[in-house]
Amino acid sequence: MRWNWKELRLLSVIIAIWGVISIGTGLSLKKYDYTITKTKYTVKISSNQQTQAQSKKNEIKLKNIEIEVGNPISTNAKDYIENIEDFSDLLLRQLSETLDTSLVNINQPGNYKYTITYKKKKYEGIITIMEKEVPNVTFTLKAKIMPTTGTLSRNKKDYIYEELDEEIYNNMILDLREVESHQSIPGKYKYTITFKDTVYYGDFEIVEDVVTNKVVNACPSDAIVDNMNKTCVCKDSNKKYDEETKTCVEQETEEITTEEKRVLR
Repeated sequence: MRWNWKELRLLSVIIAIWGVISIGTGLSLKKYDYTITKTKYTVKISSNQQTQAQSKKNEIKLKNIEIEVGNPISTNAKDYIENIEDFSDLLLRQLSETLDTSLVNINQPGNYKYTITYKKKKYEGIITIMEKEVPNVTFTLKAKIMPTTGTLSRNKKDYIYEELDEEIYNNMILDLREVESHQSIPGKYKYTITFKDTVYYGDFEIVEDVVTNKVVNACPSDAIVDNMNKTCVCKDSNKKYDEETKTCVEQETEEITTEEKRVLR
């Protein structure tokens, strides 16, 4: 069958139209074609990494401890470990058995090492023993009189009017060198007490120890004669001779007028 040119032309047009329709349909279907791709990621931690992480978590972090001289130190490991939340109560009790504070001297200021052993590893910390803080006080020195044959007291309490705590006396320095070097020479000298970098000065008089028949009967047995001043001097330097009662009596603060107190800083 032969096609004439009009029929061929019509067939070409029809084919062209169907081609356009097919292309349009294909594009439309492609627009609504959604493909969802899910990617799953997996992280694997090796047993070595887990061990290192756990080991790091269980590392002991020790505190640096500060206490005053004379205070007791704890025997409980939890008082020394900073990261106690990483350890159970049972383990903390076990660690207390490995606590070693044998190098610490609580009576001597300084820095000392202590250790706690965990899993065969020793952890070191520092305990600092600090000087005990002494309170600030002021006090008044006595004016002392002693015969050349008297005994020089080295008790700090004998030179101070006020009654103070023992702790304060222990932190004083009594200096009697000037008096000691002139103990056999009558005269007036100085002594000092140093407390917390402050120096207090006091008077100390050495008097002649000569007994005459005229005066010996006038002085009590606990006193000797001061021929220079024509009076009696008590052998106890904490007492003074009372002319009215002819006895040695305790010195009173208000009766002392010759004392000297100077403060040097």
